[in-house]
Amino acid sequence: MAAAKPSPPVDTREEVFKYCDSRGVDILRNLELKITPPAQFNDPFEFTPRVICSSPDYHVKRLYDDKGGLKVMFQEQKREGLFKGDFREFKKGIRALRPDFRARLVERIPEINANLQAKQLNAVSRELGVLCLSSRPDSIVMWGHYSDKHTGIVIGFDRSWSVFHDKKGLRPVQYVRERTIWDTSYPRNSKEAEEAST
Repeated sequence: MAAAKPSPPVDTREEVFKYCDSRGVDILRNLELKITPPAQFNDPFEFTPRVICSSPDYHVKRLYDDKGGLKVMFQEQKREGLFKGDFREFKKGIRALRPDFRARLVERIPEINANLQAKQLNAVSRELGVLCLSSRPDSIVMWGHYSDKHTGIVIGFDRSWSVFHDKKGLRPVQYVRERTIWDTSYPRNSKEAEEAST
């Protein structure tokens, strides 16, 4: 018989805390908090999945089957004067190039993946920001790392403040041992992509 997993302790504190260096005084003086875009985090792997392409064949097939993507390619080629025919002729020509296209894509996958990783972090940073708070005001590690080697300050905030309940509100950080995987072979949020990242 398996033992029941204990529930995580419920935080009963009425405050959350921000560890700051000497610039924390500005928070009190100006009544402003910085919401940090992920691209400015110290850890370069935060919000940056490991991008792979486990199945180049499936990736190429998906590109060829994506009529919207082919239409965009067709319009770009027409605009730049690189193709003169209609969309049906363009699709036929692209399909004829498939083996060569696959070989060239496989060669470029490391470069494409590196670009996606960089763009992903910047895209997320345009949309999201993070405010890091702690449920403890007395963490030696936090004092050392975020409060300028124990010379800064810790500011407490009332957990019931409405800003902490807007949208997603306060949530605990869930640390993972391995980076999330983004497999470009599969559409995002698909069953295949989810299975590949576990």
